[in-house]
Amino acid sequence: MIYSPRPAAIEDYVFVQLAQRLKDKPLLPCLHSLSYPISAEIFLFITPSLRRVNIAKSPGRDNGPFLVALLGTTPLLEEYSGWTFSASFSTVLSKFAQLRVIDVGNQKVGNPNSLHRIFLVPLLTELRVCLAEFEPSTELADNLDAPFLRTLTLEGHPGSIRTLLTRLGSTPLVALRVEYGDEEEEPWEAQWCTRLNLIAIWSSSLETLELYDNGSDTQGTLTPSIMDQLLKMTRLKHVKLNFRPILKFDDVYMTKIARAWTRLKLLDIRFSRRVTQPLMTIVSLEAFATHCPQLHSLSLHINLQPSKLAPSPRCILCHGLQRLFIQHPVTGDAALVARHLLALFPCLQNVRSDHGDPANQDVWEGWNDVQDMIQLCRVTAEDNKMRQKKLWQSCC
Repeated sequence: MIYSPRPAAIEDYVFVQLAQRLKDKPLLPCLHSLSYPISAEIFLFITPSLRRVNIAKSPGRDNGPFLVALLGTTPLLEEYSGWTFSASFSTVLSKFAQLRVIDVGNQKVGNPNSLHRIFLVPLLTELRVCLAEFEPSTELADNLDAPFLRTLTLEGHPGSIRTLLTRLGSTPLVALRVEYGDEEEEPWEAQWCTRLNLIAIWSSSLETLELYDNGSDTQGTLTPSIMDQLLKMTRLKHVKLNFRPILKFDDVYMTKIARAWTRLKLLDIRFSRRVTQPLMTIVSLEAFATHCPQLHSLSLHINLQPSKLAPSPRCILCHGLQRLFIQHPVTGDAALVARHLLALFPCLQNVRSDHGDPANQDVWEGWNDVQDMIQLCRVTAEDNKMRQKKLWQSCC
């Protein structure tokens, strides 16, 4: 593999000497992966053995000639990522018969015709593209044929994202990641109802779902019922939701989610601002511990203040959760909080809030005490096991 973020200047005579010595032979005949900016020397690394190519940011450089050269020499290329996009770019890419992964970086695509050509890649399985507002004089084809596409990452203009997803309704997506820009003027409720109802098309196939909202308004609130369509997605394993408006989740709705998404391995729900009075309590954690046996990482806005907890846990389970992120402060009896958490999740290793962000020190500082208490309890439990083992051996 060759990787270079910024190549040093190479004199022209060096290329002349290399060309004379190589005589049309590849410089590195066994090279499989190449990550390099567009430059004169990148052409030296083209070889039939290449399978993965990443074009680093190259301001002002056109990668068209390199792609053409790549097409003629590297017919078995499987992965391509770059930072420039044009009509000619998509035309050349569509001719790679073995290409499976395409990432066009943050270069926004606003021409539907150019976007359509990408979907002509016959074996396309994974695509990441950033969308601008589509040009009004052109329209995207009604149905995009992408039978092998399984992983899709979209960023940019919400209207263009909606149009593209509508055209891909017959594609059995397994993983979908969407990052919405700030170009819509509809109320939050209408925006998210439209978005989630559209995504629900893949209720029978999606296993990974990540939704991010980059809207500028952070003051809105939504009712959890807008999520009802997603409860049909019983195959979900990895879910990350990052909303600008706050969704008023409570224990009842979290229990619905836990019962619907029983295959969950990771769940991360965040908002753009802190929820000052979360409606979720230890009951929500009990629901996930009961209904989601494969869950190993969980992040929620939950109120676990000791004053809200019973003197002793009411639910003792053997769940395998390892990481828990609680986006709400905790003060007071850290031992009681730790006891309740370990009663549900005896394998718990990491308990944090806001991932230790110094800007939210008042939030996560109390959780450090809970983390310390959990580690102490785990060590004590191990000591007791060893003690009991020795007692049993001495009795025998």
